[in-house]
Amino acid sequence: MLGNFTQFATEPWIPSDNLLYLLLVVGALLTAGVVVMVFSLYVDEYWKDEEFRLDLRFGSKRNGNPGKATKV
Repeated sequence: MLGNFTQFATEPWIPSDNLLYLLLVVGALLTAGVVVMVFSLYVDEYWKDEEFRLDLRFGSKRNGNPGKATKV
């Protein structure tokens, strides 16, 4: 019993091609998900909030408020 264990412990483990392809696909899907999430946040928070864009462009001094422009 112990002889079989030491045989596996001394030999290098070589993963199959299918496992490597699976890891590649899973990594690509996770990366694409993060990219879509960041792009979606950018579109929602920047392009849909006109007051926030104007505040970034001209600063908060244009309306006399020292803080971030808020939408009520």
